[in-house]
Amino acid sequence: MNKKVLLAVFACLLNIAAEVGAESLRIAILGAPKESVGFRTAKLMAHELGQRMGVELILVPLPGKRSTEYLKAKKIDGDWSRVDGFGKDMPGLIKVIEPMSTHPFLAYATKDIKINGWKSLESFRVVHLRGWKLVARELSPFNEKMYPVDNVDIALSLLMANRADVLIHVPYVMRSLLKRDKYKNSNVKALQPPLDYLNVHAYLLKKHTKWAVKMSAAIKSMKKDGSYNRLVFGKQVKGG
Repeated sequence: MNKKVLLAVFACLLNIAAEVGAESLRIAILGAPKESVGFRTAKLMAHELGQRMGVELILVPLPGKRSTEYLKAKKIDGDWSRVDGFGKDMPGLIKVIEPMSTHPFLAYATKDIKINGWKSLESFRVVHLRGWKLVARELSPFNEKMYPVDNVDIALSLLMANRADVLIHVPYVMRSLLKRDKYKNSNVKALQPPLDYLNVHAYLLKKHTKWAVKMSAAIKSMKKDGSYNRLVFGKQVKGG
């Protein structure tokens, strides 16, 4: 093999290595502070999914509005979990068909409040994460006292200061947060029954269609072989 051929082969291998090394997707995740169990569990999920897909998945904590802005500007490659229909509000995205998870949406309060569905929140001051279109869609027809905020710590501070009556969030994130020292004596508690149960999906930019297909298959395979339940509901992640 002459020198020119060897150089060509070497250059080709370098290109392949560079391409493989560059394979990563930056995906926004909402409502889960980096120090929370929810975020650490999501990171474990992202790592396992990435292994099965053959791509690195990098989770980027962002407020809902900024995530939307970054997606429009293509500064990130996708969103980790949004309600079905998010893509209709954001052209240029493709939904990962297999749900990332199914969340009960709960109301949280410091007082004993009886609730039964969204309409029962009509007279209350409601704080929720900015960008959670489901909450706005369900409450805006009859509730004008809605306060969107950028993160759950701000939401909890409003609730604890009696500047809001109810916080809407998911137990997946709230369980660990309420165990932290700053909140464990706050009297914030989940109200029952859940307001809703919703499937949430990952969304990727349309240029990543092949990864959306692979992610859907990977999530499905994790659910089938039990690794999804071990990561999400198991005891591998401790603390809060």
